[in-house]
Amino acid sequence: MFRRWQKGDPITAEKLNEMFQSTLDAIIGGADIEAKRIGNNVVINLAQQAKGVEEHNPFIKVVSVGDDSIEGVLYNPYTSYTSTDQRYCFKPYSLRRTPFDGTTVTYLDGTAIAYTYSTGSDSYRKRIATNVSTSESIIEVITPDYYADEILRIHRGNWGTTNPDTTASDILIWEDMNIGAKAWAKEPS
Repeated sequence: MFRRWQKGDPITAEKLNEMFQSTLDAIIGGADIEAKRIGNNVVINLAQQAKGVEEHNPFIKVVSVGDDSIEGVLYNPYTSYTSTDQRYCFKPYSLRRTPFDGTTVTYLDGTAIAYTYSTGSDSYRKRIATNVSTSESIIEVITPDYYADEILRIHRGNWGTTNPDTTASDILIWEDMNIGAKAWAKEPS
């Protein structure tokens, strides 16, 4: 364990090594980290963690998609390691059903659009958008659509909300980062 330097303590190689190891442990969060000096560089070997999955902003493989959430298993795309650990995460906010179903959204240009979501097996990806002033309606779908085994990057949030898509008491603390840029678009004819 690293002990802080006190005024007047000598600066020794042992003390510098202790400080360096303590810093590595704090940054990477683990013991048994191998650090080697090669020339003027320090190489940190993380081989122990390479086969596992990252816990800060992990990846998941999609198993199923609900109206507001996604179920997946943890996955490491760099090593193709698939865990059996399930993760439920929120869809990106604008792609969720609950905040918008049966509501009217007024956009910054003044256009008011009423949203109604479909029922049935495609409710997680389809809605009707009706312009309130013209009564013109279009069907919108999430595009690109979610697919089985799709790899998503998720991040931890602070909401801790019960999953609205399951009867279990799953607490959602993750959200899809939407790196694939999914969005609502007019359904092709």
